[in-house]
Formats: sequence, structure tokens, C-alpha cells
Amino acid sequence: ADEAFVAATRERVADERERLRAAIAERFDVRQSDAPFLLFDAGDVGVDALLERARERGVVLRDARSFRGLDSHVRVAVKDRAANDRLLWALGLAPEPET
Repeated sequence: ADEAFVAATRERVADERERLRAAIAERFDVRQSDAPFLLFDAGDVGVDALLERARERGVVLRDARSFRGLDSHVRVAVKDRAANDRLLWALGLAPEPET
């Protein structure tokens, strides 16, 4: 019922989704999305290596290989800025965030 909160949340998710998409697209092929998640091809890094790297850094990625046609893809959720910074670090795309 709080329309201002809903509008602010939608704007935050849209801003963070675009920020994540741009950062991830510097290394990986990212699919365009309006959803609160991003799907990208792990490329020559490989899904298993990417999942392991992220897991070692305390971040869980969604292995999308169980979906037809997504044999080399992972999915990540769009969260708040701090969580997204940690994700980018886990993917090897940014320095370790300060805690």
C-alpha cells in the first residue's frame, strides 16, 4: 500500500540492475533484462570455475545449465549496492569491498 516505497524500490532495482549489467558486460555476455536478476554466459571462464570462485568468496550463483539452451550460463540476483559490490568482487570484476 506504500506507493512511495514501491516506486523507490523499483527505481533502486533498475539502477542497480543497470550498474551490474554494465560491470558484468565488461567480461561476460549478459542478456538484457527487466527482471530483478541477470543471466550471463560464463564464457571461457566456465560455469564450474565461476561457481567455485564465487563460493570461495561467500557468494552463491545460480547455475542455469539445467535450463534448455543455457549450457554455459549463470544467473545472479540484483540486490542492494553492498551485496552487488560483493558479487562483482566474487566474479573478479571489482576490488574487494570494504566491510
